[in-house]
Amino acid sequence: MEFPNLKDTKFPNVGNVNVYSYRNDFDYTRWTPSTRLKLCNVLWNGDYEDVVKFESDTARDAFFANLIESDPQNAVKYIDMLKAGGSDNSVVLLKNAGVDLNTPAPIEFALKEFDNTLTELEKLLAK
Repeated sequence: MEFPNLKDTKFPNVGNVNVYSYRNDFDYTRWTPSTRLKLCNVLWNGDYEDVVKFESDTARDAFFANLIESDPQNAVKYIDMLKAGGSDNSVVLLKNAGVDLNTPAPIEFALKEFDNTLTELEKLLAK
C-alpha cells in the first residue's frame, strides 16, 4: 500500500515505526462522496490498559449489534464514554454510560457470559 503524503508528515516519536509494515484491509469502496466521519479524541493511557480489545472482528460486531439491539441509545452512551477518555475514574465513566459497577448486575452478566462461553467450549471439545 502506498502512503504518498506520509513522507511530508512530521510524527513525533515514531522514528522506530515502519508504517509500511502494517497491513491495511479497510474497504475504501464503502466511502462515498457524502461519507461523514466523526473523529473522537480517546485518551488511552500509555500502557494501553484501557484499550478495548475483542477476540475477533466477529466478536466485536456481535458486541455492538447486541448493544444497539437492546437499546439504540446504548450506542450513543458507549461513544460518549469513549470520548470521555481518561477524563474521570473508569467506574464513573461506566456509570454515566449505564453500567453501575457498584451493583452486582454487571458482574452477574459477565459471569453468565463466561458460563455460556465455557458451555460452548465443552460442546466443541466433546465433538
